[in-house]
Amino acid sequence: MPSGAWKYRSLEDNSTYNSDDGFSETTFTVPDREVWHILSVWAELTATANITTAREVRVLVQDAVPDIILEMAAGVAPDTNADFLFAPGVADLTALRDTDLVMTSLPAGLLLRPGWTFLVRAIADTSDTDGDSDVMVVQLTYGVENIMSTAGGTPQTSDN
Repeated sequence: MPSGAWKYRSLEDNSTYNSDDGFSETTFTVPDREVWHILSVWAELTATANITTAREVRVLVQDAVPDIILEMAAGVAPDTNADFLFAPGVADLTALRDTDLVMTSLPAGLLLRPGWTFLVRAIADTSDTDGDSDVMVVQLTYGVENIMSTAGGTPQTSDN
């Protein structure tokens, strides 16, 4: 049962990936007894000059199984440094704005249940490099509401 009182928070993660990995993935998991309303995701990608292929940035939502239930790719895959904004109502850009900004719209009512994960993934073909790395800083802004039950756990009295 929701409490009706939303609180607003943000989380930040710094990820580094090298030519052996080929991708960076930041994962945020909704804890038991919470529901998240995703407001925005900001990702700053600092690209290594030696990796000259495009970086594909995507956001994914997985349920507790984990099945992918939402996947959205940015409309631009730059091969240089870029900032990515995923948020409801922003323009869905297919070209860089001011040489380094990409915006992609998210669904306005994106709610995540307990145990679900929100992922930000950057993928690059790094097979022609050796030991080079990119850095992606991700900041997630969301509303959180406490609930009484847990997903996949023992039902609480309110669930009957």
